[in-house]
Amino acid sequence: MRRGPAAARTAQDPLARALARGVAALGAAQQPDGAWRGEYGGPMFLAPMWVAAAHLAGRELPARRRAGLIAGFRAAQQPDGSFGLHRETGGSMFTSALGYVALRLLGVGPGDPAAAALRGWIHTHGTPLGAASWGKLVLALLNLYDYDGLHPILPELWLLPEAAPIHPSRFWCHCRQVY
Repeated sequence: MRRGPAAARTAQDPLARALARGVAALGAAQQPDGAWRGEYGGPMFLAPMWVAAAHLAGRELPARRRAGLIAGFRAAQQPDGSFGLHRETGGSMFTSALGYVALRLLGVGPGDPAAAALRGWIHTHGTPLGAASWGKLVLALLNLYDYDGLHPILPELWLLPEAAPIHPSRFWCHCRQVY
């Protein structure tokens, strides 16, 4: 194989070698469908919302996936029984209410220690009505909360000048997509 001047420079340049190794590692991790799989388990609202969406769509989750989700919820549960907004934080009504509903939808009974601890934390700290708007929306979709309690974001906000402090383009990325 004949190597030109660019190949010789790449072989000697540590940055170019590092980039080449990174590209090779990323390429090796790519799945046949083009995706890169990886855990994104920090935000504790994603999995419960996914479980609720599967339930609403009438999608039966395979037993192995249900067991994995239940194990993941148990591992993320805080000592006080709650779920934090992220795995590293404590007690959020939003994620605790959604986590409880997800466990129940996955087939965990009300007497299960994880479910009982969550329910106890929820009762001690108010009610699921203290959950963020996304939590209330999921509860309403599941017929566990009345839609009258939801306060929508006005679509007309998008008509504001982008410099406005409350323009939706300034929302957190997840909020921007949802609203």
